[in-house]
Amino acid sequence: MEKGRAIMFYFFLIFTLLVSSFSLLVVSEQEANNHKITVVFAFGDSTLDPGNNDGLTTLMHGDHLPYGHDFQGGIPTGRFTNGKLVTDMIVSSLGIKDSVPAYLDPKITNHDLLTGVSFASAGSRLDDMMADISSVIKMSTQLVHFQECSVHRQRTHMHKFSNQMTNVVVPF
Repeated sequence: MEKGRAIMFYFFLIFTLLVSSFSLLVVSEQEANNHKITVVFAFGDSTLDPGNNDGLTTLMHGDHLPYGHDFQGGIPTGRFTNGKLVTDMIVSSLGIKDSVPAYLDPKITNHDLLTGVSFASAGSRLDDMMADISSVIKMSTQLVHFQECSVHRQRTHMHKFSNQMTNVVVPF
């Protein structure tokens, strides 16, 4: 049990450091276009889930009010916030796109896969047993989804662009 807490603490610490370092990235539009980060993938729980749980049979849904009332159009998207997630703020400040879509969103595009998606699922834990109990996407399944995304990118000849991915940000 103590080992699990230590692992969670280190993941939280790493995530906090990533968020802290990116929160300092208040840059102009011109500076945002000069960076070398071209894609952001996210894995984790409700803090990074933009709606992957929407199609699941689980109690962990953010696709209802009051969630989303400050987001684009005031419509709940599955994000467990009234506005943007941290990953949305990161990609926006880097000038990549306005927000990070859910990988399981049926409206996902090839461009979304090229510039980054979120595999996060609210209620997910490092322990797969707890994710099973909550009927959410396990961390191990999030990694499988990432592999599927990578294969899809290669099949659609998007691998040509992967050489441009010199720096990839993967917040956990």
